[in-house]
Amino acid sequence: MRTKILVLGLFCLFIVSCVGSQLHNRKIMRQDYIKTHPGGSSQIRNAILNGDILIGMTKEQVLASRGQPYKINKTTGEWGVHEQWVMVMHTYGITGVYGIDNKAKQYAYIYFENGKVTSWQSR
Repeated sequence: MRTKILVLGLFCLFIVSCVGSQLHNRKIMRQDYIKTHPGGSSQIRNAILNGDILIGMTKEQVLASRGQPYKINKTTGEWGVHEQWVMVMHTYGITGVYGIDNKAKQYAYIYFENGKVTSWQSR
């Protein structure tokens, strides 16, 4: 019984340290993006640093802010190209799908027209 509790405790400690490490790495990646892309408005730079989204952001800026989408749905017509990015946002704010129970996921949908954010929603 003690062994099971010890193993469970170590596993929980490992998960918590991984989450903290991922959050730290995401923060550093955002800071690096801002350093290598000094142009743009201060609003967009701040949004990227905070992991937020703003109307008018480019795909590259959203990638810097939120990471890779889980799925991309694309529609092309005479009006241009529309994309819907499905982002997986876990309850503790990590983007991705690895090693997490589906019940812990929340989805965000980001909509682009011709490469710029036009709207988004979360569920």
